[in-house]
Amino acid sequence: MQENIKIRGKVGISPMFFIIFFAVAIGFVFYLKNREVPPSNTNVKESNTEVKRLERDRDQTKKPPAIPSSNGEGSAEQEKIIGEKVDAGYRGMIIIFKDEGSFSETERQEIRKKVAEPFFDYNFDNKTEYTLMQIDRYTGEGYKYNIYAYAGGGIQTSFLFGSVDPLEWWTPECMNECLFTPEFEKNHPEVVSAYKSGL
Repeated sequence: MQENIKIRGKVGISPMFFIIFFAVAIGFVFYLKNREVPPSNTNVKESNTEVKRLERDRDQTKKPPAIPSSNGEGSAEQEKIIGEKVDAGYRGMIIIFKDEGSFSETERQEIRKKVAEPFFDYNFDNKTEYTLMQIDRYTGEGYKYNIYAYAGGGIQTSFLFGSVDPLEWWTPECMNECLFTPEFEKNHPEVVSAYKSGL
């Protein structure tokens, strides 16, 4: 009689052991199929190289060719790419007057002197080198111009300008007090004065 009990005990344990083993095996297979495998270094290097190539290609297609001289006029090649008359502007920075015929030469000179030059200089001193400025006529009330400026790396800004006659001087907007380099103060004393009087 004791022999029968032992056999029944062994028979009862075997199916239980098989069920547990089968459940663990299914769980392990499920784990292997659903875990995230980190990519190998080779794949990461290839992805990084491809991303860099795509960024370089994108930047080259957006950027107009460099202006060989700052004689005040852009190259015919640039004008063809941009579709507007290009002004080499200040220190070789590109200035585009949208709807070229609607800006008088006096108005263009005033915008260059009171907006573009101090804008480019101040931002250059603060480590943002804008390379292109586009000036459009603003059709809404209160301002004359809608100004867009572009720097490398996708940095861009836009602002409305020209709320008074004669045209006011551009002044920077800072979270705290704006700091001016001695060179900027020497080259643009009107901007520094206008900024300080606006505080």
